[in-house]
Amino acid sequence: MRYAVNTVVLVTLILCCQLLLCTLAAYAFARFDFPGRQAVFALLLIQLMITPEILIVENYVTLSRFRLVDTITGIGLPYMASAFGIFLLRQAFKSTPRENWRMRPALKGAALWGFCGGCMCPWPGLPTWLMPWYR
Repeated sequence: MRYAVNTVVLVTLILCCQLLLCTLAAYAFARFDFPGRQAVFALLLIQLMITPEILIVENYVTLSRFRLVDTITGIGLPYMASAFGIFLLRQAFKSTPRENWRMRPALKGAALWGFCGGCMCPWPGLPTWLMPWYR
């Protein structure tokens, strides 16, 4: 039973962090113009080509320096942000016309977080992105 609880806690922690971090990063890539945006996004796409197995030793060394080895946080920390999630959400944000983004919060009367959850997140695409975690 303890293993099942640890697994549920770990996956929930990873998914919540990914939802927050990937959504914010994807929105920044899709809507803001800043110097080096294309170069940083190209590095993100290159990271998609690197398999996680290559980074096992480096992740272990980094986590041991922070004394997070054998903790739930240490197991989940390397997976808190996802290049695939950022890419998928960026594409969804870019597909929405800018005019809709300006009108939606005023029409719904939403505050910032209501706008993020109700207008910004492409809810139909989230199961596609989150499905690999529930194999």
